[in-house]
Amino acid sequence: MSHTTISKTRSGRALLDYVLDEKAHNGIGVRNQLVVPVNLASGDAESYGDQMAAVWCRRSSKNKNEARHVITSFSKKELDPNDPADWMLAGAICQEFVEQNYPGFQAIIAIQTDGKGGCVHGHIVINNTRMADFKGCTDEQTKAWFVRQKMDDIISKHMEIDHGKEQDVPEKIGEKSMRDKGGKYVWKDDLRDRILQARDAAKDFDDFMSTQLPAVGVSAEYHPGGTKRTGKVIDPYITYKLEDVSGFGDGKIPENLKSRSNKLGTEFGPEGLEKAWQKGPVVTQPVTPAPPAPVFTVPEVRPTDDGYMTYDEWAQQHGFTSPEDLVLHFDDYRADKEAAAQKAKEPPAEVPEQSDAELPVKPPVEEPPQETYDDRRKREREEILKRQKQRLSEDAAGEVENAQAIYRRMREQAQNRRQKQGDYGDE
Repeated sequence: MSHTTISKTRSGRALLDYVLDEKAHNGIGVRNQLVVPVNLASGDAESYGDQMAAVWCRRSSKNKNEARHVITSFSKKELDPNDPADWMLAGAICQEFVEQNYPGFQAIIAIQTDGKGGCVHGHIVINNTRMADFKGCTDEQTKAWFVRQKMDDIISKHMEIDHGKEQDVPEKIGEKSMRDKGGKYVWKDDLRDRILQARDAAKDFDDFMSTQLPAVGVSAEYHPGGTKRTGKVIDPYITYKLEDVSGFGDGKIPENLKSRSNKLGTEFGPEGLEKAWQKGPVVTQPVTPAPPAPVFTVPEVRPTDDGYMTYDEWAQQHGFTSPEDLVLHFDDYRADKEAAAQKAKEPPAEVPEQSDAELPVKPPVEEPPQETYDDRRKREREEILKRQKQRLSEDAAGEVENAQAIYRRMREQAQNRRQKQGDYGDE
């Protein structure tokens, strides 16, 4: 059964390092079978992190998160972990999901099979800042129900979704009623999906409890079980708690979002988890996928109403093709366009007619050396770093000032206490 979750992070680079550079979780094979960039140039000349940072560094101060992390996994009935064609299909599904539901956002898609269960799963790192206006994701785009519904809609177009699930625990009437209404959020379903997602990505029980569950917005506590005074034997179990409440939207959030593993199903308990992991990881051989087609292509050039060239033509003329260039140089295009319009309004100067013999011979004029593309990129990088250092220095100065104010207040309070103690001693 396919599962999809979403989480947030304040460190986009740390998330990219985890997805792209960490060792394979099963200890063998490779970490990524396929990497698909969306609205990003090839990572050979400039890293994906640098390209994304050039955009998220211009976000609003209210936007505290640099990236969103969507994880979707497929059962072995849906996609074969040993078939490279199925890896390509998973990449195409994730790319279609990003392009339809996060237009104008940069994203990296990593298709992996290195989980303990060996299932095909995809990590999608989405820049939380849109390229065109530097605004963040909408409230809807951050919800778990949104990504789950949109991903399932796309998957259903390519394959039949595997709905198989152990139903060894009777479903409560309230949960069934909410689900039958259609589109109603059922938090226990969300909790089950997140736990299975963490299970498929974990390399062992410790990794499952300490790393993978928190990554999908779930906390857990292991109970070893034992024997009651009555002689009843309690098997080991896990208490799960849903920490990410974004699925409720503006609705009321229940006070208790905890559930024991034996209430969710045997596959969620310690024994069920070990059975799933004992099946062993699927060893796959890495393949070299065909390089993806460039995302940013210059469309057909069409003249604007005022006769000046379009931004696409201007960008092509100046050699700007990367996402960062297309964002940073739009103001330069508008300045050139206004200058051309102003020049067109000026009347032409009258030049007296002269014969060829009377025309003065102009000495050759040496044109100043033009700034190369690499020099321009270097200068822009230095300007961005300068702004970031200035912002950090301002923050540090504010922290020092706050610390000094606290110290002065504490010293005054100490002096007042000593003075009061002296007054009481005189009495």
